[in-house]
Amino acid sequence: MRQVLFVSFDLIRTGEIEKPLAIASLLSYLKKDSELTDKMDFLHLSINSLNHREKTDISNYEQYLAGYNFEKISFIAISAYIWNEYLINGFIRKLREFGFGGKVILGGYQITYDDKSTLSINYPDAQIFISGYAEQSLKELFLMEEPIDNPLFLNALVDFAQLPSPYLTQEIQIPVGTSMLRLETKRGCPYRCSFCAHRDLTYNKVFKHPLEKVFEELSLVRDRQVKKVNILDPIFNSGKEYLEVMKEINRSNTQTIFTLQSRFENIKGLLDLSF
Repeated sequence: MRQVLFVSFDLIRTGEIEKPLAIASLLSYLKKDSELTDKMDFLHLSINSLNHREKTDISNYEQYLAGYNFEKISFIAISAYIWNEYLINGFIRKLREFGFGGKVILGGYQITYDDKSTLSINYPDAQIFISGYAEQSLKELFLMEEPIDNPLFLNALVDFAQLPSPYLTQEIQIPVGTSMLRLETKRGCPYRCSFCAHRDLTYNKVFKHPLEKVFEELSLVRDRQVKKVNILDPIFNSGKEYLEVMKEINRSNTQTIFTLQSRFENIKGLLDLSF
């Protein structure tokens, strides 16, 4: 059985859930496919960047790699964001020193918003680059029968109706009284702000999670007595469904605090706020 190791450099504060929602979404989607799970084992390494003061010293991260048998790992997928992008090449070199001889996959905002013509130059020892949302791209990659030509660029469209909830599948465990967790009701943004990386460059769309799934997650949040939920939607009040989400939060009679990112100029006229 081949192994795939997902590596994420996270910013985890005291009391927060260690597994990031982005990685858990990938894992829950891949693990629901029996064709994949019959031949692949999915692992996740979370590195809390807040624990490392000398952030540029790659030797700080050797402790995380010592427990893996890299001869069994075929792919290592690394999330590249603004807070860890400068570590990527040095970290890949460290993986090679530990005996990893497989393919390196890079995804995340730094990959999506880089020019395809320069990705192989900027990351010379990465073989696969995924732009946009990675769930379907990873599935197609791991089901490929033919040898992979380098470099390989993937950007497959995701069917959000088919994405399982990482919380409902228990890919992310929620202890009772969790101080904070993250949810999303949609991905993407219809606006073109130059300072933001949330816009979907390929399809220029906002992709919505089914309300039924969102409501089930809200019910779980209430039952687990979560203290705070950060909803990660770039603009929560875009579209028409957000009021239904707010009404469901009110109906659940939860004591949880919810934080939202909104555009107040979108609120026009009188709304039915009689929850």
